[in-house]
Amino acid sequence: MIPIVIVAHPKREQMALGLLAKAGAEAIVWDNYSQGCEASHAKAWQYVAGCDERWVVFLEDDAKPCEFFREQLHQVLSAATPPIVSLYLGRGSPDQWQLPIAAVIGAEACFIRSDTLLSTVGYAVRSNLLASMIDHIPRISTLRQLELPEAITNWAKKRGYPISYSRPSIVDHLDVEPITPTEKRHDGQARTELRKAWLFDWRPSGTWNSTYVELPHYDLDREDKVAEHEVVIHKG
Repeated sequence: MIPIVIVAHPKREQMALGLLAKAGAEAIVWDNYSQGCEASHAKAWQYVAGCDERWVVFLEDDAKPCEFFREQLHQVLSAATPPIVSLYLGRGSPDQWQLPIAAVIGAEACFIRSDTLLSTVGYAVRSNLLASMIDHIPRISTLRQLELPEAITNWAKKRGYPISYSRPSIVDHLDVEPITPTEKRHDGQARTELRKAWLFDWRPSGTWNSTYVELPHYDLDREDKVAEHEVVIHKG
């Protein structure tokens, strides 16, 4: 069975325990009030490092799994080709990515592929990547003052690992008050926008496949802020 680890803050104990039961997770890794998001995720990676399963999954305490989550998770990861799969693609944040997402979200593919991880609400990685993640990502985050999704993106790009987003998202985001105050965030930006999945649902059994569309980059020089892009559904 695919291991699932929840990354949680003690202030959200009841949310985390509810998620543990709903997702059928193996463990909760708790923030110690001072270590922060990046160190908490690294601790979760260490918890499952060396496991025999092909995939491992990490959910933050404000994640909301879809119905039939375990079954859907198995089908998503059986169909996925890239070694990193985000289970959530959200509205609102990051704001500069919303128009590119809007340009492709309607395409009838099971995945949206990118070179950028936009969120760590819920994501899966191949277990053979964990050692490298543990060795490199916390250092990248600290030295470059990057939020965790940016640090993972930096690490993945250097190694040529693409990232897929399940379409629809099989994890939504509970839009609750952030734990980390604005002044302690790497980017110093307040979280005021609505943060919910663009599409949140499940697919009937047997209908997940490897089809995908590419997520265009944002382009500040263009009026629509979307890099010139033809929406093509790829297989595999």
